[in-house]
Amino acid sequence: MKPRKLLTRKALASLHHKTTEGVPLARALRQLNINVTLPTATKLLTHYASLHSDIVSASLFPDWLDEDGPALQEQPSTAKYDGYFPLGEWV
Repeated sequence: MKPRKLLTRKALASLHHKTTEGVPLARALRQLNINVTLPTATKLLTHYASLHSDIVSASLFPDWLDEDGPALQEQPSTAKYDGYFPLGEWV
């Protein structure tokens, strides 16, 4: 399985704000200089907008995600995800 790519909380919040203000997602990604595919960004934004549980929050923002690092980060080889994203857990 390919490593999962996640965005930091700050990057997702910025994307969410821009898209709710009417900025197209592709333009918002360019403005924020985030190099991620539209399907990936769409899925992450959908899950971010429905942060209705601690499980979803823990899936989107695992311990390995460096909130002070780059906006787009790739899952390290030591991290594994068990279950269907975002309702599983990082092990």
